[in-house]
Amino acid sequence: MSFKKVGRIYIQDKPFEGILRSAYECLNVECMGFLFGKSIADKNFVIQQVHPIQLARRTACSSQPLSGVRAGWSFMHDYLGSMHSHVPSRCQIDKVQDYIRAYADISPSDKADFLEDENSIELILALNFVRVRRKLINSPYKIAGYIKPENRTYRFELIGYYKDPRIRRAQLEISDRARSFIS
Repeated sequence: MSFKKVGRIYIQDKPFEGILRSAYECLNVECMGFLFGKSIADKNFVIQQVHPIQLARRTACSSQPLSGVRAGWSFMHDYLGSMHSHVPSRCQIDKVQDYIRAYADISPSDKADFLEDENSIELILALNFVRVRRKLINSPYKIAGYIKPENRTYRFELIGYYKDPRIRRAQLEISDRARSFIS
């Protein structure tokens, strides 16, 4: 019996912090950005730099860069892919406001965009306000944690995908130092 090799994405400390800061900065609308680094072996990637896109038309459900693809050019590191966030939304049903939490999962439109793009990898982050911290469930395919800027607590979940040529979940890894800041 043979097993398929699983893809892995290692996120260095500075890019990991950049992803979290970018999602928090945009908070109520989707953030997006480009990922740079290197592919070290078949289905193994190291993210060494993240570039959040500031010039973008943003809504709660999407973000479109206004600068086109100018920020996606390779300089010191190879272009690997992109990242974006999913944010909570509010809807009104029968005159009652309801809060719909954000999920770290690939949506049908994300899937279509990912297949069209030249991206090798895609990271998706969900950020939700929480009143009570609950136990985090560890998974090699999801990084979950809490951040507490300005005395408000937010739970985030980060997932990654790669193409093989189908879209597959990747195992995510961060340093112990980065993990100590989010638990």
